[in-house]
Amino acid sequence: MEEAIRKVLDLLEQGKLSPEEAEKLIRAIKETESSKEKTSKETSKSERSTKAGFGIPDILDEVFTNVGETIRTSISSAFEVAQRHQEFESQTFENINELNIKVFGGDLEIKPIEGEKIVASFKGNYNVEGDSLYLNIIDEGKLEVPQGVNLNLAVLGGDVEIKGYYPEINLNVKGGDVGGEVDFNKLIGKVMGGDIELKTPEKPLRLQAKVLGGDLEIPSVMKKSGDYYAFGNENFREAEIKIMGGSFTFKFEED
Repeated sequence: MEEAIRKVLDLLEQGKLSPEEAEKLIRAIKETESSKEKTSKETSKSERSTKAGFGIPDILDEVFTNVGETIRTSISSAFEVAQRHQEFESQTFENINELNIKVFGGDLEIKPIEGEKIVASFKGNYNVEGDSLYLNIIDEGKLEVPQGVNLNLAVLGGDVEIKGYYPEINLNVKGGDVGGEVDFNKLIGKVMGGDIELKTPEKPLRLQAKVLGGDLEIPSVMKKSGDYYAFGNENFREAEIKIMGGSFTFKFEED
């Protein structure tokens, strides 16, 4: 962690980062390190359970491998974005079917909009490939997204609020918090640190969960059925959750 912070301070001294941007990156680095330490503690508990005959040794390798790789790639990406970022105000994007977002710090709001254009205000950079939009965000942002766009969201630090319908949602949270009210056909969530808390309409849902460390909370009306938790009898929405630290909470919206 110390080496990463020194690199941020070097960029600050060279004038490639403002004091505010340097603060955001340092905070993200510390949040990531904190998540790694928390996951390591959870894994130690799993290791003790393994010795008692209640765990699976391969889980330990998976947790440590993922945590180490996450720290390296996330911090490297943050430095790259910081050196070539811009500030965008009401930038519009048309004919986008897949939205890919990486958040390195700050608060981000994602909400629905009528029409077919994505409207984005943020600090960072972007790239468009075919019908896919890639956003890297290092500071506060606001996105207005048409209903029906698939969403891939990776969060290193900061707070993200999501509202709206997205056919497919893929969440990868390594630090920070994600919350909101969403509807979907399929959701994949991976938590290595931080917290996810989502509200979703009370309609058929089938969820498969793998908890290696951390906490999972789901509505009490969802009942265990084989390898799944299920609510309803048909036309299921699908959710796959993997937790290696932090927490994931599902709640049904009240009518």
